Amino acid sequence: MNDATTNPLTADSATSSATGAQAIAFEVLDVLEGLFLLEKRSATLEGSAPLKAVQFCTPYIQGNAAGFHLLLADSVLIRKQGARVQLGTTEALEPKLGGADYTARVAGAVERGLIAKGGYWHKKLARCAWWREGTKLHLWTGFLIRPQANVWMLVSGAFNRRCSIDVQEHVIPDDGALVPLVVTLDLSSVTKKETWLEKEVACIVPLRPDVTFAISTLDQAPEIGQRYIDYYGERWSGSSPGNYVGAYRKLVNKEPVEEAQGGAACKLVIAGGPKLNRVRTFDRFATPRGWSRTHPRKERLQYIDVRNIFPVKGRWDGDALRDLVGETPEAVERARADWARQFGESAGPALDRFLLGYVRSTHGPRIGEPYMAFTPWCLVSSRLDGPASPTGSTLIASTGCAA
Repeated sequence: MNDATTNPLTADSATSSATGAQAIAFEVLDVLEGLFLLEKRSATLEGSAPLKAVQFCTPYIQGNAAGFHLLLADSVLIRKQGARVQLGTTEALEPKLGGADYTARVAGAVERGLIAKGGYWHKKLARCAWWREGTKLHLWTGFLIRPQANVWMLVSGAFNRRCSIDVQEHVIPDDGALVPLVVTLDLSSVTKKETWLEKEVACIVPLRPDVTFAISTLDQAPEIGQRYIDYYGERWSGSSPGNYVGAYRKLVNKEPVEEAQGGAACKLVIAGGPKLNRVRTFDRFATPRGWSRTHPRKERLQYIDVRNIFPVKGRWDGDALRDLVGETPEAVERARADWARQFGESAGPALDRFLLGYVRSTHGPRIGEPYMAFTPWCLVSSRLDGPASPTGSTLIASTGCAA
């Protein structure tokens, strides 16, 4: 291990708010030299994504390209028998997970001051690169990572192409020191005796902190609903088969990106349905001293937990989702009445499309696309993102996700 293994990676503007299109978001040091790979994934999944989704579905494309994905250099087999868990590895990976060479590399990192001698991480990593605590399996990637100032790293499951085992997410704040990059797997999500870890295992996403959220109802923020109606009414009224001018613009190469400065003050407007959504902060941090359930600056990075208001079940037959079953609640009619009372006939096609997107989620997506889109009844406004309005406030859109 030498100084040449220190490799500052860059995050482009699609995955980080760091200043500049190629600003450095974090530094990473590979102690084990090849246990894991850290790669920037293609937005089109190397050309395998459906063309229609590539051209029109902004959240899908952004999800594919977001962050940096962690891939094992070779497959690992997790065997689970009752309370016992074993890792099966190839001959190439075995010495990287434990043994004399592994021990020497960790000792070298400690000697150089990269890992605190006798500290939490030294004790956990001294013998091998993985350990178990209850239903959680911790797997050290071999990387030590240090975010730049005002950049926090979110470690989560791989976006849009998930690992077969759930990943417990955590945040690495900008504490100014190298921290082991550990992936925590939730063994309670394992349903088979043998499960292979292949391809993407997890994802690290550089985030700019100083993001705050507030929640209000449509009655409390009618101007947001009106902007939604004004912006989308005309677009959706002209939508027809083969003429997709709906929720998202058609994407083109080399679109200009405007960097936002300062914090992001966001508002979630509940446009209908029960009030299940909530503002949250992260409750798991990796620090130079070990894991922590809190952080003195955790309020700097808030997010919204947008929850589904009823369950949906179905099956994928290789060409389409079939036999979709969902309970469409009476809230549909209540939402229609609330919007009509608030905005009158001006709600028009925007409201119909808003409700249709919700109902259609339970009655089948387009043929040939193994994705089911949910349209939560929420509108999001922010000072820093989305099409600008005359007052300076902005409208992002109704939020959505793909499953």
